[in-house]
This record gives sequence, C-alpha cells and structure tokens, in this order.
Amino acid sequence: MKKFLWVIILSMAGVFFTTSDSSAFTDLANNIVPGRYIVVFHDTLSNIPDVANEMAENHGLSLKHIYTVAIKGFSATIPIQSLNAIKDDSRVKYIAADKAVYAMPKPPDVGPPDKEEELPPPQEIPTA
Repeated sequence: MKKFLWVIILSMAGVFFTTSDSSAFTDLANNIVPGRYIVVFHDTLSNIPDVANEMAENHGLSLKHIYTVAIKGFSATIPIQSLNAIKDDSRVKYIAADKAVYAMPKPPDVGPPDKEEELPPPQEIPTA
C-alpha cells in the first residue's frame, strides 16, 4: 500500500523525463522546478545511499533527498549536460522532472475593486 501511495505521489510530483522544447514559462506554469529531477532506481538495487552519493560525485549533482522505502532513488539538482548519462545508467529505471505541489490550493489573487466602496459617514463623538 505504501508503495502504491508513493507511485501516486511521484506521478503528481513529476512527469517522466523526456526531451522537449517547452519554455521555462511553460515549466513554471506546470509547477516544474527548473533543474530539479527525481531519479528512480530499479527495485532490485540495494545500498541506495551509496549509489546516490556515487552518482552525485561523478556527475556533479546536488542531492536533495534519498528515497529508500516506498521507492528507491533520489531527488537532486542535475546539470543539463549530465541528464543523458544518468538516464543511460543501467541502475536507473526512469527520471522525472520535480514539481512543486501544494497541500492546499493557492488563493486567487485579489485585484482592486470594480468601484470604490462607499464608506459610511464619519460619526461625531460628543464631547461634554
């Protein structure tokens, strides 16, 4: 059950790595965090922290999180020139773009009112 939940969470958190020509504006609109990816290893791989650290050292990655329970893998900032080498690593099942997710929807922006609100007339305070 935990594994199923993580698959759902990762599906919401990222899209499978593909090469595309989408602009940074489109990425931001889709909540994609530029340069951040989730690397998922094959289930048969063991010693995930060591493998993640080795890949970080060899490819100049900045590790963010290492996943060892529901999935095996890590999230990191990955230089664009290292993506293909990581994707082609036989230990890697897939790479997903990292996305920002929110527990609650962001409130809509409140713009200026259509017309000025009418304020009640000022009240006079009696003085003795």
